[in-house]
Amino acid sequence: MSHRHYDHEDMPSGICSDCGDACTAVVRDFGIRSYEFWGARGTHHDYQQVSPCCEAEIVEGDAHTVRTAVHVARRDHKDGKIKAGDKYRVTVTRHWRKDGPHWITQTKRKVNDA
Repeated sequence: MSHRHYDHEDMPSGICSDCGDACTAVVRDFGIRSYEFWGARGTHHDYQQVSPCCEAEIVEGDAHTVRTAVHVARRDHKDGKIKAGDKYRVTVTRHWRKDGPHWITQTKRKVNDA
C-alpha cells in the first residue's frame, strides 16, 4: 500500500496510546527499506497510521485542557529546566479512553519572554 493513498481528512483522530495526547494519525514507513535475499534485491515498505508524538497506536478518546496558569518559580525545579525566578506555564489536562481509564496530567513549561 502506498502512502500516497492516504488523505489527511481520512486519518483517524483520538489519543496516543502511549502519552495520551489528543492527535491525528500520520503515516510512517516502518519497512526495512532496501534488502538483498539470495541475490534477489527489493525494497520493503510497511506503511502504518500512528501518532505523530510517540509513533504509537491511535485509540478512541480525547484530551481537554482543564486549567492553564502562569507562575514564577520560587525555587529550582527537580528537572533543572526551570530555575528560581523563571516564569513557567502549568497546564492541567484531562485524558480519557473510550471504555477505559480517565486520568489527569500536569505539565510545566518555561515561558520565554520576548
